[in-house]
Amino acid sequence: MTGYRCIHTVDSQNLVRAHWTLASLSARIRQAPIAIGLLATASLASPAFARGALRLLDPALNPQHINGLPAEVRDAVAQMCRSGQAEHQFARYSQNLRVLVLHFERLRCGDRGALCTQAGCLHQVYTRTDGRYRLLRSYYGPEGD
Repeated sequence: MTGYRCIHTVDSQNLVRAHWTLASLSARIRQAPIAIGLLATASLASPAFARGALRLLDPALNPQHINGLPAEVRDAVAQMCRSGQAEHQFARYSQNLRVLVLHFERLRCGDRGALCTQAGCLHQVYTRTDGRYRLLRSYYGPEGD
């Protein structure tokens, strides 16, 4: 840019000071709308970046995916698997949180791994009645069933 100049001087303490000329200040003022536009664009994109960052902060296998279950369900899982860690989709809610399905192919019990047989992996269906979750049925089925 023309007129974009910086004058360096040395003060009494031998420190170099930069002095911008009037022409360089007006150039910076002309650049301000561009900078503001870039910042505005970045702030609009930040929720997408934040979602990606959250996934990085929450590892795939995490004991918190079990600790966040309702107390009665958490206790039942702890009886089957003391030191378990679960993936994100271990527990799936439906029907406005009335039905909870646990997918044990997404649970790791220490050295044992998932609770699976040749027939498939364990699934448990809980229903909420009177504010508590009760086991409705257990079955072995294919992943994601």
